[in-house]
Amino acid sequence: MFNSFLIVQCTLSVLIILAVILQKSSSDTTGGLVSDPSATSDLTNKFLLIITAILVSAFFINALILAKLSHKGNSENTKLTISKVVTSSNKNK
Repeated sequence: MFNSFLIVQCTLSVLIILAVILQKSSSDTTGGLVSDPSATSDLTNKFLLIITAILVSAFFINALILAKLSHKGNSENTKLTISKVVTSSNKNK
């Protein structure tokens, strides 16, 4: 289960990078000399902004789930280690 969330995290990372690269920044204009007044460009930028926000939200939620799963796994390993130490110390007595 942990591995599946890890794969999702890597996939979200790549998708966020692609979404950010595809966005048109405000510095891409040429100072008003050549302007593209098409509404399609604005619509595309808004769409990419919304997609990026959704991907980032999913990324953070997935990161929290991974942290919880990791903590759960570590606490179980700690309990096993402590029980082994206690058992071995009882055998030495």
